[in-house]
Amino acid sequence: MYLGGFAGVTKQNIAVDMRFKATQVNVETSAVLGKNRKVLWTMPYNKIRETRIDTAENLTAARLLLTGIFAFGLKKKHRYLVVSFEDEYGMVQNPVFEGLALSPISAAQKAIYQRVGVARAPAAAA
Repeated sequence: MYLGGFAGVTKQNIAVDMRFKATQVNVETSAVLGKNRKVLWTMPYNKIRETRIDTAENLTAARLLLTGIFAFGLKKKHRYLVVSFEDEYGMVQNPVFEGLALSPISAAQKAIYQRVGVARAPAAAA
């Protein structure tokens, strides 16, 4: 579930899926009742600055500025995945995702981390 924090999508609380592609993560609407998926935005691996799993208690005033006013509505016991990345305009975006269990969020964080590492690795000498 996308909760907010990306300026390019004003709608919040959207059921989304992350699709891991060769050079980027696609954040897409979830397929519901046979509807087609729609790519909401992409996060190129080489533009991702940080991923973190957080709780509502840990969203400080500084993070509130990054994620927006919606942070006040976060459930305190849930875990949230925050992905900080630079968009195509050079602005830092901080979308926040909620999962029903920690495992899927941890799996997404791990997948992003691994792909960012590959994207940042120096090219092998030929």
